[in-house]
Amino acid sequence: MDKSAIYKFRFLWYNDCEVIFVIYNGDLRDTTNFNSEKYIEINSCNVQHSRKRAHTVIRNAGRADYHILYIAEGECLCLYGDDERVLKKGEFVIYPPKTRQRYSFMEGTAVTTMWLHFSGVGISELFDELGLAGGFSSVSLPSETEHFFKRMIAAHALSGARHRVLANGYLFNLLASLSAPGGESRAALYSDAVAKMVEYVNLNWQKNISVAKVAEAVNLSESRAAHLFKSALGKGIHQYAAELKISGAKELLINTDMSVSEISRMVGYADPLYFSRTFNKEVGCSPKKFRIAKNNM
Repeated sequence: MDKSAIYKFRFLWYNDCEVIFVIYNGDLRDTTNFNSEKYIEINSCNVQHSRKRAHTVIRNAGRADYHILYIAEGECLCLYGDDERVLKKGEFVIYPPKTRQRYSFMEGTAVTTMWLHFSGVGISELFDELGLAGGFSSVSLPSETEHFFKRMIAAHALSGARHRVLANGYLFNLLASLSAPGGESRAALYSDAVAKMVEYVNLNWQKNISVAKVAEAVNLSESRAAHLFKSALGKGIHQYAAELKISGAKELLINTDMSVSEISRMVGYADPLYFSRTFNKEVGCSPKKFRIAKNNM
């Protein structure tokens, strides 16, 4: 990203001293500011340390995508609509598309934030299901939210279809962890065991995933592991893994010249014919037709 194209600074001087205040004009061009036609897509994400410098971000027109700003350390003064609050560790704000944004970091205060810009046609459905909406909120387990943030950021920074799928998996987990202020929603069932099971599947979906292996990874019985997983995600372990496989296959079909047989093996299907039947059942067309359709778009 060309920072010279998206940053505009205003310097305020006092007695010929160094800069004491900086304003970032977020309305300038940003190559990550777009609305994706995919179900869900991470536009950009990262961790930011304020380094004890006063810093204000203003986006009067908002962005084309969704923006989540989470406070991991320190304090941040945020405006949402007419409501202005000082957010502390474990608190966050969600700015939907085209919503005015303004948030400030105070002079002399070390602040660490985790932020995410994302878009997609499935976000409204996800937000409805999880009870998420624009505005201020807090999480019940900051360590869990920060774990998913860090894993998502790390995966998104790497290239390749596998890492994109991993990053999206962590994004789903992150949204679920954000949706449970006070432990009131279904996402409160994301115990440490469930988080570890989801992580295990996210890291091993290209292999032959079994309930027994997942249960062993968290020291639970198969029945207990299966029950907790489905209660938290609304789907079973095999279905979740299958969705990751199909998502990974789509990425490979679009972005590589690998054959269907090669892709089948890459995403964990030993039998290409079974893979093609499964893909057709889930997507509504064969892998070959899917690739042709996407290449002609």
